Amino acid sequence: MSYNNSMTAATTMLASEGLIQENIRALLQDGIAAPLVVETKTLSAPPGGTAGRVWIVGASPTGAWAGYANYLAQYMSSAWSFYMPYTGQVVVLKDALAQVQWNGAAWTSYPFAILSKNKFINGDMRIDQRNSGAVQTFTAAAAIAYCVDRFYASCTGANVTGQRVAGTAPYEYAYKITGLAANTGTLFGQRIESHNAIDLVNQLVPCQAQISSSALTSVTWTAYYASVVDNFTTKTQIGTGTLTINSTPTIYNFSFNGGANAGNGICVEFTTGALVAAQTITYSGVQGERNIFQSPYEFMSHGQQLALCQRYLPMVSLAIGQQIGMGLCTLTTGGIAFVAFPVTPRVVPTGVTVSAAASFSYLNAAGTGVVGSALTFNNASPVGGALNFTVAAGLIAGNATIAYANAAASIQWLGCEL
Repeated sequence: MSYNNSMTAATTMLASEGLIQENIRALLQDGIAAPLVVETKTLSAPPGGTAGRVWIVGASPTGAWAGYANYLAQYMSSAWSFYMPYTGQVVVLKDALAQVQWNGAAWTSYPFAILSKNKFINGDMRIDQRNSGAVQTFTAAAAIAYCVDRFYASCTGANVTGQRVAGTAPYEYAYKITGLAANTGTLFGQRIESHNAIDLVNQLVPCQAQISSSALTSVTWTAYYASVVDNFTTKTQIGTGTLTINSTPTIYNFSFNGGANAGNGICVEFTTGALVAAQTITYSGVQGERNIFQSPYEFMSHGQQLALCQRYLPMVSLAIGQQIGMGLCTLTTGGIAFVAFPVTPRVVPTGVTVSAAASFSYLNAAGTGVVGSALTFNNASPVGGALNFTVAAGLIAGNATIAYANAAASIQWLGCEL
């Protein structure tokens, strides 16, 4: 894997040039959650033209820096000011895009723990509730279709297929789109709901993605805000750019300003030209954050990631014999089954997709499972949903029942995606 930084100079402007001495002193004495940004820690001689910027003085300082090894130095007006860091002080190195901490004797590497807050859910493609790694077909000129959790895709000219596949370090998984003859373009993106985008209003949003293609040499990224809160039927562009890519999985950086309407919700989409037969494009490690620089990718635990995804796709996958919930027989040929959601959904679901009605059975008065012939949506609330089930015969109206899977099965509650 290689690393490509295509951020502009404006994007990477990390120095706090407007800081005055009092602000520096307050940062050092009080310590705040967002660390102070410094230019570098590799210089031992004072640089020129540096008013307002902050440095860590190198190990063997000379000139005006002599005697201040490891101090924080800032040039104000016509003289340098120096501040000794306190033990535990964390700062960000602009040149290395890394954090270091003063341990009382030296500056040592310190991992990012607070600043890396990914606005993209499932950016490393680990969660794939819909397909579990199986191939999905995207129909040319059709509306977007959701695929690996939280992401969607579409295409023009001719159908393409998509599939979660093994990733390239440091990512366990990636999402690969494979073209077909006569295809003229592909799209892959994610919508970020208003609650998660409100803090991006008029803020810099550094982004990154690991991308590779067997044939394409460029991909265009475009950021939009929703014209209506959490409704992307119409959207307005707020940033775009082109990344030059190749067949080696490479991390590419880009950024945009969220603008005044980021609180409506934001989406970022990657588009390409024709992806013809057997050609592929692969994505992973997609991250966007409110920050002044691009920090390393934020890895979440599997459980956290799954819970975030289930807010938009409440889904239950069952093995043979596992229960989906209690039910009530309203007829000898059917009734209502009640299912609890794994997490509170973004909005109340409006429909359901089941793997196969015959994969579910319902206990009768004798404790024998009666195989279902239909399973459809009845209603839902923020905590669970009700399903209408039908069997050929064998139930008693008014009796309780237990609904369970008689084969590997799944239930997807629909209507919660953006």
